[in-house]
Amino acid sequence: MTSPFVPDLQEIRRIPAGVALRLARHPKDRELLVLRGRAWITFVDSSTHGRRVAPQGDHFIAAGERLRLPAGSALVVEAFGTRGEAVAFGWQPLAAQRVRGDIWAAQVALPWRELCSAARAVAGSLQRLVRGLVSCALNADRP
Repeated sequence: MTSPFVPDLQEIRRIPAGVALRLARHPKDRELLVLRGRAWITFVDSSTHGRRVAPQGDHFIAAGERLRLPAGSALVVEAFGTRGEAVAFGWQPLAAQRVRGDIWAAQVALPWRELCSAARAVAGSLQRLVRGLVSCALNADRP
């Protein structure tokens, strides 16, 4: 991160390349901030008593970016980069004014992005299917 300002983080961790760190569940909402490098974050076991508390899957977060960690979420953090550099990150309590925007991001914006991504995948699959059908039809009379 180019700015000398570092927010009031509760704890700062550094993970060398090739090492994964599992962060246990926390009772309060938090925000993870990547200070240096890129982080590969995977939410694991993200449900409590059958209720989903965290986004599923992998997230790739670069220096200066933030990721909301809902209360009760557990995750694995790894350094992710082509040069084998370490990742440094910290977390802080989630600011109350950001919660509303995070709810919108999690409940509306994220599903919308997932839907758009799925629509692009379907369009690509349909295009390949049509090309395959046309190719089979044109070559049907050939041995």
